[in-house]
Amino acid sequence: MLKKKLQKIKEYHSVLELAIIQGANAIFPVLVFPFFLITLGENIFSSIAVGEVLALYVLIFSLYSFDIISVQKVISSVTKDEIFKVYILTLICRLCLFVISGICLLFITYLINKTLSVYLGLFLLYPVGMILQSNYFFQATNNNRPLAVFVLIARGMSLCLIYFYNGPAGYLTSYYYVICVSGSYFLSGVLSLIYIYYQNKTNKAKIQWAEILEYICTGYHLFIANIFVILYRNSNIII
Repeated sequence: MLKKKLQKIKEYHSVLELAIIQGANAIFPVLVFPFFLITLGENIFSSIAVGEVLALYVLIFSLYSFDIISVQKVISSVTKDEIFKVYILTLICRLCLFVISGICLLFITYLINKTLSVYLGLFLLYPVGMILQSNYFFQATNNNRPLAVFVLIARGMSLCLIYFYNGPAGYLTSYYYVICVSGSYFLSGVLSLIYIYYQNKTNKAKIQWAEILEYICTGYHLFIANIFVILYRNSNIII
């Protein structure tokens, strides 16, 4: 009887931690973007919004389909070394995809609109942060509490830096705001990276280039199945 109650408490805690993570990520833009529109005006805000959407495209390509594949591999892993190898392999694959997609999109954006490319460049901290954050790993290992704490700290700091800023409105202020937003995700990502590394510092993972290519190819079909729906949904924001 006591074991069942403890199990239910753990389940409630897990649900609460996931709610904090998802809720903070969902509410955060709602709290800051209307504030940007009011303080910066429509013209600058539109550039910020488009830059954020373009960074989201980079994030989509970077995350790929590893949220599904990597969770399955972590759960099916037997040893801690195997689990850590899945984490490192996923991290390397995502960073490789980020570099390729980020550079390509940033170059194209620069040719079209130099100002927009600045916002995109600043917003690229956002996908980097989400890559380092590795939500799937915390979920697969049923250890969401550290991530929930990191997300709350990072988003809270960002809100304070934005709301208590007293500088004049303009492009420099808009850059500051974007850095605060994307830097929030980067901070929670770095904290997650440090935590995971510290928890697995005795584990070993040897990765070969062939494994990276094979891992990317493994998730190709899942990625294609979802990418067009996601791209269409995000294109509505740009329009």
